[in-house]
Parts: sequence; structure tokens; C-alpha cells
Amino acid sequence: QNHRLTLRNNYVSARDDQGIGRGENSFSFEQRGYVFRSTQNSATAQLNSTIGDNMFNEARLVYTRIRDERDVQAAAFQETTLQLDSGNDVVAGIDRFSQANRLDQDLFEFTNDFTYTRVDHTFTVGTNNKYYQFENLFIQDFFGSYTFEPFEYENASGETVEVSAIEALNRGQPTEYQYSYATQAAGTNQPAAEFSAFQLGGYVQDEWQVLPELRLTLGLRLDVPVLPDEPTFNPTAFEAFGRSTTDIASGNLLWAPRLGFNYDRGFFGDDLSTQIRGGVGIFSGDPPFVWISNQYSNTGADVNRIDANFTPSEDFVGDEGNYSSDARLFPEGAADAPTQQPLPAEAPFCQENPGDSRCSELLAPQQTTAVNFVSDDFKYPQTFRTNLAVDQELPGGFTTTLEAIYSTTINNVTFRNINIEKTQESRYGRPLYGEPGGDPNRVSDRFTNAIVLDNTNDGYQYSITGQIQRQVREGLTGSLSYTYNRAENVNNGTSSRAVSNWNDISKDVNNPRLGTAANELRHRILGTLNYRLAYADRFQSTIGLVYEGRSGSPFDWIYNGDANGDGEQFNDLLYVPETQRDVVLESSNWEQMNAFIEGVEALDEARGSVIRRNTDRAPWQNRLDLRFAQTIETLKGQNIQFTVDITNFLNMLNEDWGLQRTTQFGNVDAWNLNGYVQPEDVGASVNGRVLTEDDVGKPRVTFNEDPTGDIVEDRLSNEFFDAGSVFSRWRVRLGVKYTF
Repeated sequence: QNHRLTLRNNYVSARDDQGIGRGENSFSFEQRGYVFRSTQNSATAQLNSTIGDNMFNEARLVYTRIRDERDVQAAAFQETTLQLDSGNDVVAGIDRFSQANRLDQDLFEFTNDFTYTRVDHTFTVGTNNKYYQFENLFIQDFFGSYTFEPFEYENASGETVEVSAIEALNRGQPTEYQYSYATQAAGTNQPAAEFSAFQLGGYVQDEWQVLPELRLTLGLRLDVPVLPDEPTFNPTAFEAFGRSTTDIASGNLLWAPRLGFNYDRGFFGDDLSTQIRGGVGIFSGDPPFVWISNQYSNTGADVNRIDANFTPSEDFVGDEGNYSSDARLFPEGAADAPTQQPLPAEAPFCQENPGDSRCSELLAPQQTTAVNFVSDDFKYPQTFRTNLAVDQELPGGFTTTLEAIYSTTINNVTFRNINIEKTQESRYGRPLYGEPGGDPNRVSDRFTNAIVLDNTNDGYQYSITGQIQRQVREGLTGSLSYTYNRAENVNNGTSSRAVSNWNDISKDVNNPRLGTAANELRHRILGTLNYRLAYADRFQSTIGLVYEGRSGSPFDWIYNGDANGDGEQFNDLLYVPETQRDVVLESSNWEQMNAFIEGVEALDEARGSVIRRNTDRAPWQNRLDLRFAQTIETLKGQNIQFTVDITNFLNMLNEDWGLQRTTQFGNVDAWNLNGYVQPEDVGASVNGRVLTEDDVGKPRVTFNEDPTGDIVEDRLSNEFFDAGSVFSRWRVRLGVKYTF
């Protein structure tokens, strides 16, 4: 009776068909599809022990096994993108991020809480310890990725010849080529990052009943992440950057003191409680090992990477230096050996096998994939948070609540690329890291990117919520609440890949400024309504509604182009012109462009500056869910329940209701950036405007008012919002449950 042992096991096997994307301007073939398979098995042993009259102990041991993989359904083939003359894309082959992608995780967790009660105090001393084992296989472009675009060249007769994207494919002449392959030192063609980690934690707590109406909770927690394994040392990276790939963030002490209170008193009568509650403290979640894993998988010692761009009319030439339709890079037998893609002539394989068809003089000396480092004094994320709330009971079973929460960042993550150096600033204050549209100014040509995981203490979040609710056993119950929320951060950290988090949209990619968080929910209205009726002794019927209305997700207005010379096309916030003279408009349609800016509040307010991050939002979202439950008592203490759940009931009533509109990748490109006016452009004429010294450094842009093209015309048309996700569709679920 003093000890109770509980054993349980949870097994989940899930699959999700993904990879195929088809929209107004793009089409992908079926072979891009893959099945995301996830299997999770969790076994728990828990022992609860009562010791005397005032002591209690709970010990828990958990083993969790998780296996996630992208199961490619089609035969291995390179990702091949055709950018057609119409501006539309056609994509075939295996998705570049799915060609070698698997994650195995094993987690062992031990928790022990000892509780001791004495007079007005309840003391708890506990420990929570986790041991992780990871094997992460992720090699993007393992089969290679190619992009083919239309181009022109001048033939021997001086005539201009146009080559379509399809013909460029037939000739094997891409404009972009990416390929990742294992080094000889890796010892396998698919090197995976294998490492383990500990999360050691201990805590103490005192719950003190100071007065019958007042309870204080004081606590202190200490967590220590430990990484016993070192990543592979890359001597070339150490020589280039003075940093070691073996450096990791291990042994950090994460102290987290906390204080909470609860004051409960019937100011308006014994039957109408007034509860005032709140707290203050520091909070640390589980360490973000998904980001730390980049230090193990991207050392540059196990995988080499090719990331090449071509101008076909200039790069694919014959012996005489003129363009040749016979000069090719894309292998003719691409399907026969998908992992055997072209290599630089200087690659070790080519040095050992001179003249092999894989070896190409078109490719520069090999560059490794992004090498990842961690800053010397990196600290795991922590947040300071405080809250204050009042709950007031009212007659008739009603309760009102007013609550405020404020959080500020102590340590969060940000990312820097130390392989690119600032060369200058643009006319409007944007740091430049190379020639826009060209190659960045690299510290070492031996590497593509060198990403450092670093800290920032900038960021905050606060919310204010008001709620009224009624909860009774039978009859009508419900609640209505409104929340106002603000959240700003430096980096959203939405990707598991360091390079993707680094090139998050910003004004300065290596020093991002504070901006609205991508997950900020500015306004939220939540309402519930339930009616429960018991009748004929054995029957209970319940019908319920849940309504949620909320602000659309924030998104960025960006250039279609590389505005800062970092080599990335779609991560630069717009400079919004105040007048036509602020930019050089090469499309000669200022009236339409100006009208478009005036029609978008976020753009209009940003005139004369680089727009801030996430200043616009997708449309307001409404959703209504319906649930009906019928319970029938069978035997004494037993019952059977039948349920019907309709998710997004509004969409069931009308196909135009309940749509959850979002932007793809959280941004919209408003116009093209074609570069900046250079000193040698002075005196040239652009659509009747003669460029002067005053124009040097101004952006050269193109605004396309055609809503079927790459750039949107009408903000109100919702053309650029996607409502095709499953959350925009209504769904019905039928259920049955027997309780005994």
C-alpha cells in the first residue's frame, strides 16, 4: 500500500505524404514526393512511494526511441528545375533536401522527486537527467541539383540565337549546379553526424502556506548540458578562421531561480473568491541540440560541396573559345549513376582518375559545405518571465480573469557568417558583402560559408488577456477571451540548418536588428460554448462550439534579387522609395508602382527607408469547430460514448469561409532589384531619364504589375496568399470510446 509501480508503453507510427508542390507559377512531378515516416516507442517505469505521514517519493525512468526518415518513393534522380520563358517553374527529380535525410534518436530519462511536508511548508528536492544519442544523416544535393534557364548567344554569323530552358536541358548546360559528396577521409559515401549529450538537472522548492489566504512558492533549478563527443577537427578551417570545429558548448551552468504567489480571499463575500496570482523567474527549456548538431554534421572534413553558377553563353565554349552546343555539364546518363555527379578537375578523385568523364574544368576548386562553429562563450537560451493575474468569481457560476505576461531575452541564438566581409554600405545604409548579384567577398575561397552560432540578449514578448467564463456540471457553459500580444526577436530560428537561420530576412545579414517575431499572434479572440443535457437516467448529450479569430501571420516585403551581395536571392528587405527619384525604375511604370505602395499600409509607412522585418500580415483568420458527444450508460460505472468532430465547420458551410491564408516562406517579393547605379553609368539614359552623379548607388528596380508574373499587382486581390493547406479544409472525425 505504501508503494505503487506503474509500467506503461506508448507506440506511435505515423506517415505523411509530402514533397509535391503545385501552384499558379510552379509544377512539380510526382517523383519529387516522399513519405515522411516517424516511429516513436516510449516505455515508462514509475514508482510512487509513501514514507510515513509526511514524505512522498516519485521515481520515473523513461526510454524513448524515435526514428524519422524521408522515404523517397521514386528512383534516385537529380533535382532538375526548368525556369520557362513564361516565368513558371517545372521541377522534376528528388527534392534536394530529401536525397539523404534520416534522424535516429534515443533518449533515456531519469527523474526523482522527494517531497517532505512540515507544518506550513512542503519541500521538494528533485533531479531530472537525460541522456541523448543522435544519428543525423543529412546531405543536401546528394544526387545533385540543376537549374536550367533560357539564354541567348551569338553564332558565327553574328546572329542572336535563343535557347529555351528545355533545349538547355537537352544540351546539359545549367545555370546553377549544386552537389555534395563525401570526402575520402569520411570512409563512407553517406557520413552521418553521430554524437551523444547529457542534460543534468537538479532543483529544490518550498511551497509555503504563509497565511490561510496566501501561498508562496520559492524554487531554484540548475541545468547543465554536457556534450562528451568532439566533432571532427578540420585543420583547413582552423587555418582560415582561427577557430576549431571541435569547440562545442558543454558544461554551461543554467541557474533558474523562481518565485510565485497565490492570494485567495473573498473580498465580495465568502462565495465569491478573488484570486490574485503571479510569479517571476528565469526559465530554460531543453537545450536546442538540433542547432548544436550542425557543429557535428558540418565540419567540412566529411563532406565536400559544389555550388556553381554559369552563364551558358560564356562558360560552355569549344576549343576556339566560342559558345558550343556540345559543351555540357549535366551527364547524359544522369539516371544511371545519380550519386556520380561532375567534380572539379582538382578533386582527389580526378587527380587519381585523370580524364574521367565526371571531371570538369568548368568547376572551380572544390569548396566544402558550410562549416559551422560555435562562439567561445556561447550560452544556451534562457528567458526572464513575470506574470500577474486576477481571477474574480461572479454570481451565476461566472469567473472573470485579467492576466498580463512579460518575457525578456537573457540569452537567445543568432548566427553570423564569418566567411564574408563587409565591403561598403549602400546609398541607403545597407551593408554590402560583395557585388549584388555576384559572388560575396569571401575571407577564404576554400569555403562557401562559415556559420557561427552566437548569442543575443535582444528580444521580448508580452501579452494581456481578458476572459469571462462559466463552468457548471449541466446546462450552458462557455468562455470568451481576448489576447493582445507583441513579440520581437533578432532571429526566428525556424530551421534546423544553421545556414538557413543565418540568411533569415534582415537588413544586415550578419548583424540582424530587432523585429517582429514570425510567430507573433497580435490579436486573438477565443470563444467556447457547450450545452450538456442528462436525461432518462442513462443518457447524456453534449454539443460544443469552439471559435477562434486571430491576426494573420506576419510576413516580410523583400526584393527579388540580391541587394547586399551575400549570394542569396530572397533574403533582403525592400528599400521603399519616397519619390520616383529615389530609385531608377527600369520598367517605366511609376504610377502603378506608386499606387501599389500607397495601397499597402506597411509599404507606405516605410517610404524613404529599408522596411522593417515582418511589418505586414496575412488576412484575419476565422475558424469554428463543432463537436457532438452522446454518452450511454451500459453497466453500473461503465458507459459508451459516440463522438462527431467537425474541424473548420465554417468551410463545410461555405467553401470561401474558414480559409487560412498565408504567404509562402513568410515573405512576398514586391519588385525586382537589378543592381545599383555605378559611376560608369553616369550619362546613360534609362526610359528617358539621364543618370547623373546624384544617382550613383541608387537601386535599379523593375516593377511588374502583372499579377500572373513574379510580382503582385493588387494588395487586395489576395493573389499572393496561399489557402491550399489542410487547415483551410473542413474535416470530420467519428469516434467511439468505452469506459469501464
